[in-house]
Amino acid sequence: TIPIEPYSYGYTKVVDSQGAWYFIDEFGLNSLRKTFYAARNFSDGLAAVKPGRSLAWGYLNPGGTMSIEADYLKAGDFTMGYAFVSKDLKQPGYIIDKSENEYLRGLGLSGISKFNEDGYAIAYSEKLIDSGGSERQETKYYMIRIEQP
Repeated sequence: TIPIEPYSYGYTKVVDSQGAWYFIDEFGLNSLRKTFYAARNFSDGLAAVKPGRSLAWGYLNPGGTMSIEADYLKAGDFTMGYAFVSKDLKQPGYIIDKSENEYLRGLGLSGISKFNEDGYAIAYSEKLIDSGGSERQETKYYMIRIEQP
């Protein structure tokens, strides 16, 4: 296996010939000793992973333990301490922090960009509107700012 992405928090993800994902360190060792059904690289100290044959995503820390259990069917990367998630693919998503506190649930978000270095992200919500027998999609955009202490 040859890593094709940069290392983050000392690891990069790779996939073996059977489709199992795992993280290798700079020496090419699977030092976390875990494999996953799917994985993304570490971002802001956590990596989104699907353990076993799970359809749900959770978040792994660089020590190799799950910081957030696999409960989410949508799971974005953490940036500035927050990630976009949803537990149901047919329901809107929301933002969580690393303690799983929920934010912006009432906006009915469909997605969000990563937060930039100034703490801003663009979020959007999409829904179908029935206007006199014909449906049209309405999209609303939101500028979100995280204030860091």
